[in-house]
Amino acid sequence: MIRIVGVGGRNEMEAAKCLLRQILSYWPWVEHDTQSDIRLIVGTNCVGQEVEDIDLVLLAVFAQPPRVALLDCYGSPAGAYLLGSVCSVIEVKEHHRDAIVLQGDSLLVRYGSEWKSAVEQNRKQMHALRRFLEAKGVNRPFIQKFVWLKNVEQRELSGDRDTVPGLPYLLFKDSAWRSLLTSIWLSWRARNPNAQGFGDGSYFISADISRRSPADFDAICQALTSERFPLKPAVFEVHEYSHSAGESPRAGYGLSEATGGGISRLLISRVIKLLPALLIVGVVASLGSIMGLMNVSRWMTTPSSQTSGRDTRLLPGFAGRYRCQRKSGMDIVIVSETADHLSISSGRGGAELWPISDNKFRTVRSTTDFRGEVVFTKSGKNKVLNLIILSERGERLVCPRSD
Repeated sequence: MIRIVGVGGRNEMEAAKCLLRQILSYWPWVEHDTQSDIRLIVGTNCVGQEVEDIDLVLLAVFAQPPRVALLDCYGSPAGAYLLGSVCSVIEVKEHHRDAIVLQGDSLLVRYGSEWKSAVEQNRKQMHALRRFLEAKGVNRPFIQKFVWLKNVEQRELSGDRDTVPGLPYLLFKDSAWRSLLTSIWLSWRARNPNAQGFGDGSYFISADISRRSPADFDAICQALTSERFPLKPAVFEVHEYSHSAGESPRAGYGLSEATGGGISRLLISRVIKLLPALLIVGVVASLGSIMGLMNVSRWMTTPSSQTSGRDTRLLPGFAGRYRCQRKSGMDIVIVSETADHLSISSGRGGAELWPISDNKFRTVRSTTDFRGEVVFTKSGKNKVLNLIILSERGERLVCPRSD
């Protein structure tokens, strides 16, 4: 869902309504989506701070992260990212082009005969919100900052370029929701230059700044509006990514650790996946007979006694329907529970799933060409959000839960 909260001046309220229309134009599904919650908070007052009034605060949480496509300067696909949550302060400026001056990485706006830095004003608003939340004892998020020039088109400042050099967080009269999403990516990438993404070139971005104390959006919303914000953002614990300035962000969705001098967890996981194949080669070489090959094959397709003896009380939480978006179309995958394992099926066929760990399973007796592993991801409340299909060919497919 999406809605405007709070009471502000006419200009701020019009800006909020304009932003709401832009979001719905780009993401029409978000209006009635129960797995999304976007609040446009107008007229936030940070009592006791150097700057008390903030034009517009954007809070957004996605339990099922939307995929944001990135384009290069020619409009061609250039990767993507999954968005888990956002917290932004937006400074709205009604000035026209003749009242705006660019000086290096600073943007000056004219008030009568005096010129003030809109960038500095925006920065002070960000710090005011940060300190206000800290004073309330709230686990704060990373706060994005934007200056919105409501009466200036992008070409008036940037010409033919996609952004104003040094000021990627500027929004213009003709900016769209995609512009803000692109700025979120540019800001995140600048802070995480060494982060590695999925095999398909995508990344996961959220507003959390610490994996040990994730942002409390419910407490943030109550501090700013006295309203509740019950929806929790997606949490993915597959791999980790590095962060600059000594901060330790929470585990990223499929992002490998990219700190220098060490082997990434992603590389280790790939080596581990190769170990069974290496063991099989060794066994086949030592047996040197057809019977030996048959025994190896039987071992591969039958759950081990160690796996089949695993406690299955955690299995019921994984059963359900999942949506798998492929290039060839959408598949509905159904996971069901049996006595001691799971079964997975779709229009393409099915397989048994036997547990490797609490949330990871391997396929057995598959009726399709799929061989590999299935990993389930959960929210902070232990609710299953997605299943991730990892094939032996190195393919990766994320399937959000749909029931």
